[in-house]
Amino acid sequence: MGMEVGEGHGSLSTPNVVPLIDIVDQPQGLQRLHAAKPATFDWLVVTSPNGAAAYRRLHAGTRATKVAAIGHATATALESSVGVVDLVPSMQSAEGLLAEFPHGPGSVLVVQAVDAAPDLVDGLTDRGFTVTATMPYRSVPANPSPTARAAALNADAVLFASGSPARGPST
Repeated sequence: MGMEVGEGHGSLSTPNVVPLIDIVDQPQGLQRLHAAKPATFDWLVVTSPNGAAAYRRLHAGTRATKVAAIGHATATALESSVGVVDLVPSMQSAEGLLAEFPHGPGSVLVVQAVDAAPDLVDGLTDRGFTVTATMPYRSVPANPSPTARAAALNADAVLFASGSPARGPST
């Protein structure tokens, strides 16, 4: 994920994409996801396209009874491996997903980043679900090139494509 910056000071221009995070596989999380048996869960919940990619690598064609994605990009990334995504919340966040998620009982397999806030897992547990959280990846700060940094610093506007880089270097 990164930020997009444009050049031109007032004129329309082509945005520059500056990656601010890198995605790093987490071996233990990948092993836990690999060991999970998605077909035995009532729900599969995936929180990012990166989680969808990890799921697809390990379980292509296998799905839980129902599938939820935290947003449209995640749903699109999941569809090639699980088919129809049953729930994509109108507010694309953990809070939005929880607002539209049914109450349990049941079992949920969650695929998310190591550094994800506990809100989603806690909220699903509070709704009466037994939750198995898998964390197959971590986001780490990227080191943009001097040219990319200069483009960002000279931009009239900056758009963050993910919350992780917007929160700062502690990601």
